[in-house]
Amino acid sequence: ILILNSNSLTGGIPQPLGNLGALTSLYLWGNQLSGSIPDTIGYLTNLQYLILSNNSLTGSIPTSFKYLTNLVNLALWNNQLSGSLPDIFGNMSSLIVLSLNGNQFSGSIPSTLTGLTTLRAIWLYGNQFTFAGMEAVAAPNFADSIKTYSPQAIVPILQNGAQLSFSVGGTPSNNTYQWYQDGNLVSTKVGDSTFTATSNGQYYVVATNAIATNLILYGNTIDITNLPIKSIALQAKATNGQVQLLWQTIGELNTSSFTIQHSTDGKTYTDLSTKTAVGKGNNNYDLIDNSPNTGINYYRIKSIDKLGSMSYSNVASLTTYDARLMALSVYPNPTMDKLTIIGNHIATISLGNNLGKIITTVQLSDATNPSLPVSSLGAGIYYLHIKTTLGEEKVLPFVKK
Repeated sequence: ILILNSNSLTGGIPQPLGNLGALTSLYLWGNQLSGSIPDTIGYLTNLQYLILSNNSLTGSIPTSFKYLTNLVNLALWNNQLSGSLPDIFGNMSSLIVLSLNGNQFSGSIPSTLTGLTTLRAIWLYGNQFTFAGMEAVAAPNFADSIKTYSPQAIVPILQNGAQLSFSVGGTPSNNTYQWYQDGNLVSTKVGDSTFTATSNGQYYVVATNAIATNLILYGNTIDITNLPIKSIALQAKATNGQVQLLWQTIGELNTSSFTIQHSTDGKTYTDLSTKTAVGKGNNNYDLIDNSPNTGINYYRIKSIDKLGSMSYSNVASLTTYDARLMALSVYPNPTMDKLTIIGNHIATISLGNNLGKIITTVQLSDATNPSLPVSSLGAGIYYLHIKTTLGEEKVLPFVKK
């Protein structure tokens, strides 16, 4: 067992960790690790717990993970991992908990994942997934205990002049598309994502799916008019609890200013700040949001020219987390006789079974690392509902042997 959580480790995960063939648990969450996950981690075939969450890891999940056949818990949440999920889950016959939330994953969900019979908790929210594969995730026979796959990032609307379309995957007949012009509903279609704008205005779309009912996908805003600028490319990056916004313009012509707008739901935006534009040519701009929302944040840039015409950039989104809440964990897991809740300011611990029924509740007073006896419980999966004196709440699963 190697536990290096909640330090200030930087750089990449060392390749030689793959030589530690006896490892059953590797905990590296809550550091500042960057770079890609080494392929060599996939050769630690005795691993049961691989916890790499809350770092700055990039790249994709290594295909060598297919050799991790003994994994019980795979936690990669709150990194900057991207790409589609590799088809590696078919051999993970012991996997119970999978948390991939707060990354930039996209594409379809592998059938080998939704075919797992052992999985009891899966977190996929805060990525760039669409309905492709989510219908299988939402099916009632898959991961019944806990499954969270909403929200996801804004999906770009495809534009060819006045012709707009919205590609969000899934079974077409299960998808409903609602198109809005200047905030007013102008069209509702089932199975057909195309729309033709007949007048100038700001357009966006909202898509729902009859199977994956918890997921609503939003399109970015398209301004059908004579754009005061050819294009704006906006990026958002998390930096030390802040959000750095970077945008690049191409073809500024008489551009007057940029209004940076923020949203917590992807629909209603408020003005965050204003920057004066150079007004011509190609330029780079940046801004720091010092107080982002805990959770998912959406940003867009409104460009205004000297005649008052407006256009909007793409929508950039990312998820930020309260570090105090993310630091809560339980150990050991699985356990035989007692659990230790690792964290500070703990006020209440409620023990629930896999049917959602609360078995017992323990009241504490701003406790640090309290323990809870569980020897009387039968073998199975249980959940700790933890509340802190700071008003935070978190649910942590554990396995009783």
